[in-house]
Amino acid sequence: MNKKKNVLIDETFFDEYLSTQGGIRKDLKKSYKFFQNLKPSKRRSLQAQSEDAISTMGITFQLYKGGIIDRSWPLDIIPRIINHSKWIKVELGLKQRIKALNLFIDDVYNQQRFLKLNPVLKDLVLDSSNFLPECKGIHPKNKIWSNICGTDLIRDHNGKFLVLEDNLRVPSGVAYMLENRNVMKKVIPEIFDGYDVNPIDDYPSQLFKCLSDSAFTTKRLRKSCY
Repeated sequence: MNKKKNVLIDETFFDEYLSTQGGIRKDLKKSYKFFQNLKPSKRRSLQAQSEDAISTMGITFQLYKGGIIDRSWPLDIIPRIINHSKWIKVELGLKQRIKALNLFIDDVYNQQRFLKLNPVLKDLVLDSSNFLPECKGIHPKNKIWSNICGTDLIRDHNGKFLVLEDNLRVPSGVAYMLENRNVMKKVIPEIFDGYDVNPIDDYPSQLFKCLSDSAFTTKRLRKSCY
């Protein structure tokens, strides 16, 4: 990370660390300074240590081109830091979005009011191979059809968060998030100094609560949660 080499910023994309004027973004100064003060050999060593940790822990992802191939999970040790106030807005937007998606699915398999107002969309949905007539008339608890949504986020050239894709069928990647944090704490624990980082290790218990709350009978499940 060399500031002098990055003064000229391409304004067609958003740089996480540098502003369009070439200055360091306020929330990233500590992280930038940490890596800037490292010798190139030390940076390479830390990256190698993270890769060794990932290999030792057996963290892989599968490619399905020409058969199933296991590849080591790639982890960039330079963190992407999101300001808490900005993340709160993103979080609220994501909650609103998944609620809207669940209500849409519930409408598709029940009253179909939205489809009746959109004839073109109605044909696309009802003629889709993914539409399951067997689900018509089903009423999941709390109208939750999708318990987990893997939302792909990107940032435009102004840094605004946008949704690239909603993964509702087989969302994956949570385990990578959890292990990324573990690897970073092992290899570069000092990178967390000076930052009040939101915890993520309670995700499994939150997921269990979400699933148990969505079950038709939850009394026994709730007791086992504590």
